[in-house]
Amino acid sequence: MTRSSFGKAFALAAVALMLAASAAVACLNVVPPFAAIEYCASEAATLHGHAEAFSKSHPTYLLDVTAGSGAHWLDSTVTQLSVLRGYAHMGFAGLTQREANRNVVLIQIWEWIDTNGNGAADSGDTTTQWTKRVELKPSQNDGDGSGGNVVGWNVSYPPPPVIGTSTWQGDLLQGRTIPLVRGQSKLLLIRVVDISGNSNLMSAVGGEEKWDSGIPDGPGSGLASDRYVDCHGNTPGTIDARLHDSHIVWVYVPRLK
Repeated sequence: MTRSSFGKAFALAAVALMLAASAAVACLNVVPPFAAIEYCASEAATLHGHAEAFSKSHPTYLLDVTAGSGAHWLDSTVTQLSVLRGYAHMGFAGLTQREANRNVVLIQIWEWIDTNGNGAADSGDTTTQWTKRVELKPSQNDGDGSGGNVVGWNVSYPPPPVIGTSTWQGDLLQGRTIPLVRGQSKLLLIRVVDISGNSNLMSAVGGEEKWDSGIPDGPGSGLASDRYVDCHGNTPGTIDARLHDSHIVWVYVPRLK
C-alpha cells in the first residue's frame, strides 16, 4: 500500500468512526428517552405478524383493565409480576447492548395503589403517593449489564411514533418482581432517564416531568396539584394526556377467581 492510499484508507476509517460515534449519541439531547409499559397488540402484530397471547393466570404482557369488565383482570391466584414486557432505551440500530446501556442512567417502575378502584391515581385514594418498585441502572459500570439492561433499542433513527420503537421481546424487570395483592387495583408507571437528565415523562428535552412521585423534592414534586392521572395518562375527568398512554397501565387482581 502506497503512502497516499494508506492515507486515504486511514481518512475513510476515521470518517466511519466519527459517523459511528455521532450515531451513538444522535438521540441524546434531541428527544427524551423512549419507553412503554403497556402492551399494544397492534404494534406487536405490525412488528411480528401476530399479537402475542395474553394469559390472565400467567401474565407476561399487561393491558389496561376496563372498569366493570374482567377481560384483562389477572387471576386472584397471581401474587406477583416477574416478567413485564415493554421497552426502555435511548439508543437505536447499530449499537451493542453495552453501548445502548451507557446512554441510560435509570429505568424505574413506580406504582400507585388505587384503593377506590376507579383506575385513576386521584385524591380519592387512601395513600396519594407514587412508590418506586423497581430500579435499574443500565449505565452503571460502563454499561456492563450489572445494573440492568435497556430494552428494545435496536431500531432505526429517528424512530417513528410508537410503531417501530419496540421489539416487545424485552423484560423490563430482569429478575426483579412486583408484588400483587388479591382484591387490589394499582397503576404502574415507567420512568426512564438518560445520561443528560431527560426522561420519557417530559414532553420535550429539558422540560418538566408531568407527574409527581409524592416524595418531597422527588421526581415531579413541583407539580403536586397536577399529579393525579388515570390509566390513560390523563388527569381524571379530562383528556389532557399529560402522560403517554403507553407509559402507564392499570392492573387489577380480583378477590375471587
